Amino acid sequence: MRTALYCIIIALLCQACNQTTKKDVASVADPEAQAQQLIVTGNYLGAAAEYTRLAGLYPEQAVFYQLRTADSLIRAGETEQAYDILNFVKAINFDDAFYQNILLAHIALENKQAEDALSLLSITPEAATSVELVIAWHKAKAEAYELAINFIAAVDERTQLDNILLDPSQRLTNIKHIWEDLNRIKLPLLRELRSTGSDARTAWIELTIINQTMLFKPGMLEQSINSWIEQYPGHSASPVITRNILELSNSAVLQPKHIAILLPLSGQYEKASHAIRNGFLAAWYSDTENRPKVSVYDATALNIESVYHQAVSNGADFIVGPLEKQAVDNLISSDNTNVTTLALNHAEQSTRENEFSRSQKLPQLIQFGLSPEDEARQIAERGIFDGHNKALVITPNNEWGLRLADAFNETWSALGGRVLEFVSYDHRSKDYSTPVKKLLNIDSSQLRGNKLRQKLNRNLKTEPRLREDADMIFMAAVPLSARQIVPQFRFYQATGIPVYASSHAFSGVENPQADSDMNGIRFTDIPALLETEHLSSPIQTTINNNWSADTSNYRRLYALGIDAYRMIPYIGKLSLQDTAVYHGETGDLYMNKDGRIQRKLLWARFVNGAPALLD
Repeated sequence: MRTALYCIIIALLCQACNQTTKKDVASVADPEAQAQQLIVTGNYLGAAAEYTRLAGLYPEQAVFYQLRTADSLIRAGETEQAYDILNFVKAINFDDAFYQNILLAHIALENKQAEDALSLLSITPEAATSVELVIAWHKAKAEAYELAINFIAAVDERTQLDNILLDPSQRLTNIKHIWEDLNRIKLPLLRELRSTGSDARTAWIELTIINQTMLFKPGMLEQSINSWIEQYPGHSASPVITRNILELSNSAVLQPKHIAILLPLSGQYEKASHAIRNGFLAAWYSDTENRPKVSVYDATALNIESVYHQAVSNGADFIVGPLEKQAVDNLISSDNTNVTTLALNHAEQSTRENEFSRSQKLPQLIQFGLSPEDEARQIAERGIFDGHNKALVITPNNEWGLRLADAFNETWSALGGRVLEFVSYDHRSKDYSTPVKKLLNIDSSQLRGNKLRQKLNRNLKTEPRLREDADMIFMAAVPLSARQIVPQFRFYQATGIPVYASSHAFSGVENPQADSDMNGIRFTDIPALLETEHLSSPIQTTINNNWSADTSNYRRLYALGIDAYRMIPYIGKLSLQDTAVYHGETGDLYMNKDGRIQRKLLWARFVNGAPALLD
């Protein structure tokens, strides 16, 4: 809703355009002083009103002050009003047009439209363009590249920015952004990039590789950083970033001497537990530098408290498990986690009361699992990123399906999307036509045809009409169901609506003959199943040779076991830095403020019945 102040601003701007009385801006020492003071104090709406007043007082500078008005409104979060003003302003020189594009790009970024922002910022500053505008241009481009997940391009922008920033606090902030962006890039790509680009970028990449490979090897780390400082004297990363790396290494290294694994090794979860255990032990065996003692216990929701106490009494200083959601709940309720514990599931109950400060000690209980809700949220984010906003949702009519539907809807709605139709199906039934017809409004179209035939008492031939208001489908289904639902979409001619699925649609084992009907379906999954470097890694080869994991339905759980071991040294870093990421077998892993490990997954689509990586 447009505020009264905004209406006044528009009226004043219109008046400024018709102003004929000129006032000499040079006769006033600093006409912007009051507006700038309002910005310093955070009163951006007041600054917008002041700049509007200045536009009326100084017609020759009206366009500049109108742009300042829009800038102040953007800072105040009033992007719609700022957009209206920017469309109203007619730039009369290059600098004004350049400034106008930067402001429009900021509005695009607020709306998560990275490509639009980059298009607006494609104009290059002239030699005479003010340093202030060049700084703003580089910052906006860096933010656009970060939004587009092109971190190396963002680093290049911020590296150029580092050369022109004079304010020490702004320069420090920019340096920290460079460091965060670099540490979001995976190690193999960093190694590829270090021989390309500028010397400044190469230095940054070399330091990042040191950080990612030696953070938990204090002796080698300090020696490597000292060598780096000698090679790149006076580099922007020294001393702030280099000092932070060493401090983090000293405070974050977690190297337990005795790990206890608590899993339900018999009963319903026996096969899943064996896969996790075997993945964990394979990672442990491949660790040539630090191999702690490992003990394995059979732990269920019924005996978790006593088994946990027994493991600690036997000397365990780090616990991995339990696996069952109810067991995690029971452990939390017992309030008996007296050593650091990495649970392999997320609790049903909230742990908000256990929030920790990143400047303090580790959380005692960390929750890590293959949460399907994480996938549903990322599918919603991807759908919005791809330009969709009207979704159809189809999931099984069980607790799992409803949880995914709720998680998708929560994120989708928060991002401005609308769910037009939600349909659940009975996964035990062979009838997938009925729920698909309901989802696509085919049943309503057929019902209208039947009513028309009855009303006219004639044998009319009618064609069912597919709904035209949806622009994507979110499907939650296991392979057996997915292979039957997707052909129904094609049968009812819904080929123009892209389908996004959770990882459950892919069995984890390539089967082109069975999955050929799913060609074109986009889905999210873990690196261990999609990336060549993971599929052919030494540890994966070991697991395949010993347990035939490459043909197992539990491949994701082998990967969970690997990450459960390899992530342990990184837990301190994940807990202390909210931007820290561990690039694991199960995704890019990071820790939120209540001690939950969350995952960013990869995207693929079925091509010739097999997964092919996207992006």
